Amino acid sequence: ISIDENNRIGQPITALKAIDPDEGPNGDVTYSLGDGQNGDASTFFEISPSTGELFAKKMFDAENDPLEYVLKVYAKDSGSPPLIGQCSITILIGDKNDNRPRFEKSTYAFSLEENNTLNHIIGSVRAIDNDLNAHVTYRLVSNFQNRFHISADGTILLTSKLDFERDSNKFNLTIIA
Repeated sequence: ISIDENNRIGQPITALKAIDPDEGPNGDVTYSLGDGQNGDASTFFEISPSTGELFAKKMFDAENDPLEYVLKVYAKDSGSPPLIGQCSITILIGDKNDNRPRFEKSTYAFSLEENNTLNHIIGSVRAIDNDLNAHVTYRLVSNFQNRFHISADGTILLTSKLDFERDSNKFNLTIIA
């Protein structure tokens, strides 16, 4: 079973169903959790004894919690003596895009000479995203897109020649990660 991180506490995950062909109390089944691969399953999950519905007792975070929980589930009838069946269930925690990229620096400053060649590398920026499967891309959103370009890896390139006497001596670029 898969659930996404940032789930609601008490969110139903699945319902398990055990069948006992006996009649009367001998066929009445109650459910419970045993210790799982990650220790005491009841710390993170709970099961309805009467319906077999499994619930999350915590909000999971894919970046900080285990990504897999293996639980033992017991089904016990009300016979005398009671008989018990068991199964294992694996719960996978899915990663959501819940972390914003953060630049390593709030401001970057680069210098270059006039008359550089086209596609001259000026410098690079770097942003970090704490999601598990993060892939950060960059976009230039200032008025100088005709003079500068930023590649997918954060490298800033000069796309037109600069002339010290004709052009501004300072360009403020805004980059979004």
